[in-house]
Amino acid sequence: MSTKTVRSLLVAAVVLQLLWCILQPAENRLAPKSPEMAQALREYQTNRTAITEAALWGQVRRDELRDARRAKALFISMLLADIVAIYLFWNHGFRKPAT
Repeated sequence: MSTKTVRSLLVAAVVLQLLWCILQPAENRLAPKSPEMAQALREYQTNRTAITEAALWGQVRRDELRDARRAKALFISMLLADIVAIYLFWNHGFRKPAT
């Protein structure tokens, strides 16, 4: 592969990752993402009180915090992988002129 092809593939990969991070669809906040959320939702549906509602929204906040941490870790790992790939392959196939 030529250097130009490798560079364009690296740039395309970084742009696609950036678009993937920015353009994620909105989610349903009450969709059960964990067993604890499913249990809190089930309890709220069977017994609609202020206590079960507070427990439900507390679990929603915990799930969102966990998801935010995972998204941050994924973004940082993708960024590190991009840096390593660019460092290793940016000049792939490039031959230094003999002196």
